[in-house]
Amino acid sequence: MPEKRKVYLVEFSLRGDGCQQQVYDITQASARMPVALLEDFPPASRKVSED
Repeated sequence: MPEKRKVYLVEFSLRGDGCQQQVYDITQASARMPVALLEDFPPASRKVSED
């Protein structure tokens, strides 16, 4: 769950027929702290994965 006064970076990467989402806490610019990793969930549409 997101916390107040925190800054988060969310990265998405497409992989084959699914994608991966990685969330980082970047509140302190010198430290990128991993918060969550979601793997192997399907993309929103087939067109996205074909581009």
